[in-house]
Amino acid sequence: MNCFSSFEDFCTEIKQCGIPVAEAEYAKGKSAPNITFFRGEEQTIYANSEPVFSSARIVVELYTEKTDNISENKFEEWLEIVEITYQKNSRTWISSEKWYQTIYEFWVIFDGSCND
Repeated sequence: MNCFSSFEDFCTEIKQCGIPVAEAEYAKGKSAPNITFFRGEEQTIYANSEPVFSSARIVVELYTEKTDNISENKFEEWLEIVEITYQKNSRTWISSEKWYQTIYEFWVIFDGSCND
C-alpha cells in the first residue's frame, strides 16, 4: 500500500500512468483505452483526538476495445512504480458498450507527512 499526501496527490499521480484517466466519470464517448477510477470506502485513524492518517479503497476500471494486454501491462507497471499492491479482477466484455473492462482494486494511505 502506498502513501500519498492527499487524495488530490493520488489523482495527480494516477494521471501519470500513460493512459487517459477520469475520476468517477463513465468513459462513454471517449476512445479506448481509458481509465475511470472511484474512491470507495475510507477509514481514518485518530490519536489524541486528531486525525493521524486516512486510507481509502480505490477502484479502477480499465476500458479497452479489444483484448489489450499492452494497456493492462502499462497500468500494472505504473502500479509497481508507485508501489501499490492491487487485486485484479478478470476481464469482462460489456456487450452494450462493445468494450472490455478490467477492474483493479487497492488501498492507499493519505498522510500529509508522506512527502517529507
